[in-house]
Amino acid sequence: MKHARISRILTLTAIIGLSGTAAVAQVPDEQAIRMHYSLYYELYKNADYAAALPDLRWMLENAPTAPFGNDRNLERAVKTYSELAKASESGDLGRAYADTALTILRTAVDVARGNGVEVDEFEWTLRRGRFLQEFQSVLEIGESEIADEYRRAFDLDAERLDPYYLNYFIADLVQNRGDKEAALDFVGHMQRSRANDEAVADLADRWLAQVLTEPAEVLDYLLAKLEKNPDDKELMHRAFDSALEVDRAKAYEIGERILNSDPSNSFVIRFAGMFASDGDNERSATLLRRALASATTDEEIRDIEFNLGVAEQSSGRLSKARTHFRKAVAADPDFAAGYIAIGDLYVNAVSSCDTFEKRDQAVYWLAADYFDRALRADASSSTAKQRISTYSKYFPDAEAKHFMMLKPGQEYAIEGSCYAWIAESTTVR
Repeated sequence: MKHARISRILTLTAIIGLSGTAAVAQVPDEQAIRMHYSLYYELYKNADYAAALPDLRWMLENAPTAPFGNDRNLERAVKTYSELAKASESGDLGRAYADTALTILRTAVDVARGNGVEVDEFEWTLRRGRFLQEFQSVLEIGESEIADEYRRAFDLDAERLDPYYLNYFIADLVQNRGDKEAALDFVGHMQRSRANDEAVADLADRWLAQVLTEPAEVLDYLLAKLEKNPDDKELMHRAFDSALEVDRAKAYEIGERILNSDPSNSFVIRFAGMFASDGDNERSATLLRRALASATTDEEIRDIEFNLGVAEQSSGRLSKARTHFRKAVAADPDFAAGYIAIGDLYVNAVSSCDTFEKRDQAVYWLAADYFDRALRADASSSTAKQRISTYSKYFPDAEAKHFMMLKPGQEYAIEGSCYAWIAESTTVR
């Protein structure tokens, strides 16, 4: 009974001091304000919260925003009661202190504004949520009450709320309330409000993966959202990514919509790769040439030219493919994949000739030259190392070199009807 009475007294004192109009109307003189402020503040700075409390309470009851016209007294009162709650050896007394701190947290904005002071309502709301989370067991409250405070903070200022608190709210919707639909709606709202925030995008992806367990469910969800927001570019890209997993025809349909919405070159290149992988090299090349026309960086030019080379090679146009691969390495001389691609072209040329005479074997020297260049560009390239190991076995042997009257170190031109397009020389090995 004693501790319950203490709880009621502490809470009642805070309510009277913070929300009673009479206390605000009877403004004490400046000297009294400064005296009580100085007495509590010195003790507060030294973390002597119990000793600071009487003068701090006087300030709350008589001049809560004095002497500087701000909300610092209210903020310090929350800190004081919180520390006293944590230090209390009595559960009932600790609960009473925590109740009082919560009362201040719930009334601080109105008190400050009632005294002509404008405060940051978002910060006070977030502070209230953090307090509830810290004292959850003491106050015997559920997680949903905490989560709702974080949602209120989000509604006040979506940009400022850390993803941790967004995650807390979504987790409560899913795990405590079992309301997946509300969770999905909030995730979508969150993404629209923080469209350029990578941390928020990652958070959304994690929850979508947890709430929507089947790829088809994810696609249906995104398509429904896209139907309501047909011009949402970010939503188009997410739906495209999802469709790639379950419905390639739908991915093509969405991809065409993205193409008509002024997409980035990176998407155009990616979409071109989709056509190429499905055997439509002409459509792939058309898209890549479109991207090339607006490319502004060496990296973009490198990637586009390389993919154009792949498209030409897939169509059997080896000479044109080499032209694009050469442009790729011209844009980036350290682009090992470009050198490997040219070497592979020459290996394919030998297979295409289908003669495999001694002079055909010499083409592998030239291919190896490019694999060597790839290794110089990237010493860690396992692909280049594997190519060298594989095709060095097919180099002309001593008998073949004797037959062709060749000596190591001698320059040798790759020629013949099958290889006229190559028009390069190599060194006898």
